[in-house]
Amino acid sequence: MTGRDVAHAPSLTKDQVILLQAHHEAAHAVVAHHAGMQVNSLHVRQSGDAAGWWIEGITYVVHHARQATPLALQGAAGEIAALKWLDNHGLRTAETEAAANADHDRDDVTAILAEDGITVDWPSICDAARNEVNVFWPQITAVAHAAAEQGDLTAEQITDLIRGSVDIHCFRYQHGGPDSWSTADFETYEHLAEINDQNAPTTSAYQPAA
Repeated sequence: MTGRDVAHAPSLTKDQVILLQAHHEAAHAVVAHHAGMQVNSLHVRQSGDAAGWWIEGITYVVHHARQATPLALQGAAGEIAALKWLDNHGLRTAETEAAANADHDRDDVTAILAEDGITVDWPSICDAARNEVNVFWPQITAVAHAAAEQGDLTAEQITDLIRGSVDIHCFRYQHGGPDSWSTADFETYEHLAEINDQNAPTTSAYQPAA
């Protein structure tokens, strides 16, 4: 969990869709991490054939029955982060909103919680998740850029990026990010420098129950 996400938008370039999907998955991972959940891995992959292409993403987190609110928060965070990324780059339209839509995350979360007899107020969860995304945006962006270039991130790599143990430039050097395509081709070098230099927050507004 979370469920597989598939994104495609004719008005966006492939690199932009990769970044859109990467920010969605990164938000799942970062918000889950700060809510005390175990994050196992994150994946952003390209699929397709002669007829076209699409970008798939999935983030694996471990859910325990006591973690209803964390599960819901991280579930809501993906779409919120994708829309924030579109807004930040002036790319939000009805078409790109549809590409960022993640109603399936809400449906997955509510179905899982229903098995434990738990219901959540989804609009309130989204409000809380939006705050988490804003607070942790530098970390989400760092993880997203690494995922966009690497494709697959381990739990250790995600944690290192969240904690600032490694920045995106070091990540490229250590993991052989392709010289032929860099997120800096679309995201400016100044923006990447801001990600690397900013002291990212390390605490969440959400506090797990003792």
